[in-house]
Amino acid sequence: MNEEMEGYIPSEIILDLYENPINYGILPKPDIKLIADNLGCGDHIIIHIKLSKNTIKNIKYTFEGSVISKAGASIATDLILNKSIDFTLSLKDKEILEKVGGVIETRQKCLLFALNVIKKGLVSYLETKSKKPFTLKLKI
Repeated sequence: MNEEMEGYIPSEIILDLYENPINYGILPKPDIKLIADNLGCGDHIIIHIKLSKNTIKNIKYTFEGSVISKAGASIATDLILNKSIDFTLSLKDKEILEKVGGVIETRQKCLLFALNVIKKGLVSYLETKSKKPFTLKLKI
């Protein structure tokens, strides 16, 4: 454990979102399915997205991994639900960081894991002009 991690305690917001996640679960017949592994910390996430035109009408995820990554997935999915793809792609990291009151620098990648997966998945979906359902596997 490095010095920065020693004595680090996640915020109450992070702990609450780990215990009571938002948008957690499986979405039947998603338009987009993203499967990703965070090679840096061993997190694994599956994200299901249902679109209506250019809007994320529903989003669910299942997850195995760290407290911080799961909290980040809850925040990211909550922020983009019923929002456009363009809004989602323009979402800034700081908006997620602010929702939890920040995290130590070495854990920011974990907090932002789900958002990065969603953005990469949506870009790939748009670039390929794929027919639904679209599935993408990522290693980040």
